[in-house]
Amino acid sequence: MNEVDQELARAWFRKAENDLLGARNNLTAKDIPYDVVCFHCQQAAEKYLKGFLAWSGYPFERTHDLERLVELCAESVPELSAIRDEANLLTDYAVGIRYPDSLDEPTPEQTNTALNAAMSIRQSVLKALLSKGFVPSMEQG
Repeated sequence: MNEVDQELARAWFRKAENDLLGARNNLTAKDIPYDVVCFHCQQAAEKYLKGFLAWSGYPFERTHDLERLVELCAESVPELSAIRDEANLLTDYAVGIRYPDSLDEPTPEQTNTALNAAMSIRQSVLKALLSKGFVPSMEQG
């Protein structure tokens, strides 16, 4: 991995952390926008997976398909295939959730499941990076 890949990976991880922060902050609101929380959970997972691919120097296409991104990540670290179910659960929240006629409003239970899935993907990606000797600092610089 070169410095450019490393910095790009860190940038993806910082963005992912912001999405998780947005999801958690929205969960404390008086009126919780469950669709927005689920969207940010999907976005966080997507950015963690793309950060892993950037760190690996692996080119990837523009996609919101988390299952496809997991497949690409698993080519480098096969253990990452274990997060396929979580990825599959979150993929629909990338686009469909943003439109009124596409998906039903998520329930509080579905929203908690989405947050847990995003956190699981985050943990798995960070564990894979640490096993390869990369400490993914989220700080600037």
